[in-house]
Amino acid sequence: MSDNGTEFTTPMGRIVWGHPVKANDKTDDNNQKVIDPKTGQPVQQWAFGVAFNKAEFEQQIWPTLAAETAKGYPNGAPPKFSYKYKDGDSTEAVWANGKQLPAYAEREGYAGCYILTFSTEFKAPDLFQFVNGAYVQLQPEQIKTGDYVIVGANTKWHAGQSPGLYVNPLTVLLCYEGDALGGSYSAD
Repeated sequence: MSDNGTEFTTPMGRIVWGHPVKANDKTDDNNQKVIDPKTGQPVQQWAFGVAFNKAEFEQQIWPTLAAETAKGYPNGAPPKFSYKYKDGDSTEAVWANGKQLPAYAEREGYAGCYILTFSTEFKAPDLFQFVNGAYVQLQPEQIKTGDYVIVGANTKWHAGQSPGLYVNPLTVLLCYEGDALGGSYSAD
């Protein structure tokens, strides 16, 4: 029997970077496009970050991430294990692709939250909104950074050179529109 990870549903959070249903070329640590050896084309990735209130994250998301991690590492995760979230109150310098970016605490929508990264190379997650008693599928232009969402996701631990968790989005439910955010950051 194979373990396909753990499915979970988040509380409501706010999209603070990326876009759930617009693909981007995946890049490596040197900001170079990752090429699929089978097709010779850039690997497509859907990635976005959602800010969750710290108390809600600790009660409703962290237990799932910790339990999934313990499946692969019952004696504790190794150093530098990637849980795929950042502390939105951090004042430490952030570097990405050789450039210094604003600290998380300086970014709109980050304070008081943990920012969980969702990403997949399989396909864009389904995007819905509940309207007049029914779920209606949305188009990519109907959601943006700043909007409030609930995410249905799957998490799976992985070993190797960079051990961590995969946190893959399956569905995104738009709860309501928020003010668009000024800074557009990628995973960093």
